[in-house]
Amino acid sequence: MREYPREFKIESVRVYLEKGKNRKRTARELGIPDGTLRDWIKKYMNEANDKSKEKPKKKDYEKELQEKDKIIQKLQEEVFILKKSIGIFVRDPQQK
Repeated sequence: MREYPREFKIESVRVYLEKGKNRKRTARELGIPDGTLRDWIKKYMNEANDKSKEKPKKKDYEKELQEKDKIIQKLQEEVFILKKSIGIFVRDPQQK
């Protein structure tokens, strides 16, 4: 049985998916057995599905939380400034 480099396998699957050709025809054009291409497609599609199902890491959540905390702090400062501004403009002119 012939061994193929991983890059060739991935590229073969990509060609099959992008061209939308018949699998047997694609295998023939690439010079590989149809069953081999079928197995590669199955393997790499399963790997892609597994990667998409991975949960985000704790560090990702912590980073997102820090970014949101910064946004909250900035918004709170802006609200404080607006409240002070409103107080200045609403003040009774007779009180000066």
